[in-house]
Amino acid sequence: MTKNDEAWERLFERYEILEEVNKNGFFKIEASQINQERESRLMAKFDHVVNLPKIFRDNNLSILPLYKLKYLKLIETILAHEVFNRAFYLSLETGDIPSKEQVTNIMSECNLNITIQQ
Repeated sequence: MTKNDEAWERLFERYEILEEVNKNGFFKIEASQINQERESRLMAKFDHVVNLPKIFRDNNLSILPLYKLKYLKLIETILAHEVFNRAFYLSLETGDIPSKEQVTNIMSECNLNITIQQ
């Protein structure tokens, strides 16, 4: 187990992260909270899925930076999201990145009501 694995295990226990994710679908954590264990820039940077801490891999979690000092733990990886999958397959079919309009249409078909700012 790596130092990051051990530090994340302590953070998950201290802040009851899994319980919050199961209840709310996400957990927000401040960089200052992560820094209690190890430097947040080292703890929250994962270039590849294989670099995720064990507790993230075991619970199908990922991390998304909200802005410089905050991070969001997601209950599902982006790959499991229907909109992402449909947009991804559209890109494979067409060879192009889907436009904002195409993604908005996919989101509408998935009953995700959003407002796109111009």
